[in-house]
Amino acid sequence: MKIQNIIGLWAGKTAYYMAKLRGYNASAIPGGVANKVSPDFFKEITRDVEVYLVTGTNGKGNITGYIYCGDRLLDNRIVCNIHHSNMRNGMTTPFVRDTKWYGKHEKKIAVLECDELSLPVVLKDFKPRGILINNICMDQTDRNGGCDKLVEVLHEAVSKLPETTLYLNADDARVYAIAKGLPNRKIWYGSDCVLSDARELDECVCPDCGGKIVYSTRTLGHMGIWKCESCQASRPEPFVTVKSYEEGSTLKCTLAAPGKELEFLLPYAYPERLHNLAGAYALWQDIGGEWIDIAKGVLGFCRKHDGGNYTIYKDCNLYSELVKNPIGANMAISRFVNSKKDKIILLLGLNDYSVDSRDSSWINYVDFERLAKELNRISRIYIYGTAVDELHGRLKSAGFPEAVMMVVEDDEGWNRALSEKELFAFASGSAKSELIRRTIEDKKRAPLSPKRIVTGLRDLFMTVFTFLIYVLLAIPEMITGVFFYCIRRIKPDVREDEKWLVVMGCGYYIKDQINARLDKAAALWNRYNDLKIFLSGSESPGYSEPEYMTRYLVKKGVPLSAILRDGKGITSRATMKNAASSDIRKAAIVSSDYHLYRCVYEAKKAGIDAIAVRMRFVFYLGRWKYWLRDKAALYASFFCLK
Repeated sequence: MKIQNIIGLWAGKTAYYMAKLRGYNASAIPGGVANKVSPDFFKEITRDVEVYLVTGTNGKGNITGYIYCGDRLLDNRIVCNIHHSNMRNGMTTPFVRDTKWYGKHEKKIAVLECDELSLPVVLKDFKPRGILINNICMDQTDRNGGCDKLVEVLHEAVSKLPETTLYLNADDARVYAIAKGLPNRKIWYGSDCVLSDARELDECVCPDCGGKIVYSTRTLGHMGIWKCESCQASRPEPFVTVKSYEEGSTLKCTLAAPGKELEFLLPYAYPERLHNLAGAYALWQDIGGEWIDIAKGVLGFCRKHDGGNYTIYKDCNLYSELVKNPIGANMAISRFVNSKKDKIILLLGLNDYSVDSRDSSWINYVDFERLAKELNRISRIYIYGTAVDELHGRLKSAGFPEAVMMVVEDDEGWNRALSEKELFAFASGSAKSELIRRTIEDKKRAPLSPKRIVTGLRDLFMTVFTFLIYVLLAIPEMITGVFFYCIRRIKPDVREDEKWLVVMGCGYYIKDQINARLDKAAALWNRYNDLKIFLSGSESPGYSEPEYMTRYLVKKGVPLSAILRDGKGITSRATMKNAASSDIRKAAIVSSDYHLYRCVYEAKKAGIDAIAVRMRFVFYLGRWKYWLRDKAALYASFFCLK
C-alpha cells in the first residue's frame, strides 16, 4: 500500500474513533476522510477483494443485512456496510474500520449496499464479481429522472462488465430491461405467491416493445409473473423462488432452489420482504455459503431490526414505518387496510430535504384514495413536516375532510399527538428521524457522559498503543526476515488443496480462547468436508485438552473419523514435530492472532508447508502477557535458544 494510502487510512481511522467517541455510527465520515486524503484509497483497498454490489430502489439494506448476520455467525469473512450509507464514502468506511493500521486487509469478500446512481461512480474503482438488482420503483425523481432513465443508466453501466454475474429479480420487468441483451451470467429469483396487494399507480410497460404487461400472478406492486400481450416477452424462470409463506408473530417461508426446499423464519417481518430473502439466498449460495448459516443470519437480523417499528412512549403505543416512495407507502396502506382495526389514529410525516427528495410530488402516486375508503375506521390524522402543505392538499383531494386532519406545528401539537393511546406513524426518512428524536432519548445529541469519554479514549489509546508496540517489536523480526516470511503465510482462508487443519491448544480453562479456535475449525470443516483436523494439546491425569477439543467439535458436527489427536503437544515446537511425525507435510494452522507467527515459523523448522488462519478476536485478562511471551519465544526459536 502506498504511503499516501497509509496516511489516508490513519486519517480515516482517527475520524472513525472520534465519531464513535461522540456516539455516532461513523458510517460515512471515516471513508470520506480517507478518500479525501488519498483519492485512490478505495480503488487500492478493493484491489484484491471480490466485491458484490447490492442495488435497487427498495430492499438492498435488508439483503446486505441478512448476508452480514449470516457471515458473523460463521467466520466473519465478508465486509459489509450495514448502516445504509450506500454511496462511495459509505462503502469505503467498512474497509477503513477493518484494515490494520499498517495497511493489511484480510477479508477477501465484500458485499456492499450501493445507491443506484452511485453504481457508475464506484465502477471506476473496481470491477465487481457480482451485482444484485432487486427492483426499480419510482423514488427521488428529482435526482434519478424516473424509472425509465434509471433503467438506461444501470443498463449502460452493467453493459461494460460482461464477466460480472448478475443476480436479478425476475418479477420486475424493469430489471429484465436492464439485463436485456447482455452476455453476463444471470441468476434470477422471484416469487410464485402474492406478497402484498399494494399496487404502483405508475405501471411499467414491456421492455421489448412498450406494450401492455399482463400478470398471471401479481406478487407486489408492478412485479409478478408477467407477460407482454403484444410480443410475448415474459418473466424468466427463477433459480430461487418463494414457494409459500405463513404469517403470524413469526413469518415462516419456504424457498425453492433446484433439487431442494429451504425453510426460513423471519420474526416481525412482513411478506413484502420475501423478495429480499430470495435475492439474499441467491447471492449467498453463489459465494459458497450454506443454507443453515443464512437462515440463522436472517433470524438474527429480523429479531434485532424488524422489531424496532414498535415502541412505547409514555402511555402511547407507537407503530412507526419508514415510507420513502409510492410503493413503500402503498404497502403500509395495504397492511393497515387488511389489519381490520377500528378507531385508528394516524401520524403522517413528509419532509422535502435532499435526503428525502426535493420533489414531493411522488405522494400523488400514493393510493390515499384506498385509505380514504376506510374513513369510518380512522378517528384522526396528524400531519407534520416541511412539506405538510403538499401532504394536506393530497389528503384533501383523496377525500379526507378537514375535520379529521390536524397539522402538528409546535411542541403543543406534538404533545397532543403523542398523548394518544395508540398511534400509527408513516413518515419519510428525515421525518421519521424527527419522530424518533421526539420519542426516544437521542444518544447522538445527548451530552457526553464521563463513561462515554473514558470508553472512547480508552479504545483510541489502546489501538494507537498496540500499533506502536507492534512496530517496535516487529523491528527485530524485519531485520532477521522472520516477519516477512510469517506475514505472507497468514491467510483469511485455507488453500484449495488443503488436507489438514492443525488446531493449537491453549488450556481448556481459557474457554473463550480455545472455543473460538474450535469454532473456526468447525466452520472450515463444514465448508470443506474433506479436511482432516489435528488436535494438539497437553494431557495429564484428569486433564486432557485433545479430549475436550474432540467432544466440542463432535457437537459441532465434525465426525470422529476426521479427527486425529495429539496429547503430547506441550509446546508449539512439540506440536509441529508431532504433526510432521504423523506424515503431515502441508497444513493450515488455527490459533489466536498473537500465536500465528510462532506457529508458522515452528512449522517451517519441522518441515511443514504451513499457512495460518486467524480466528475471531477474543479479549481476556492477561492476553497481552501471552502476546509478549510469544514475541520473545519467536526470537528464541530463531536464535535456537531453546
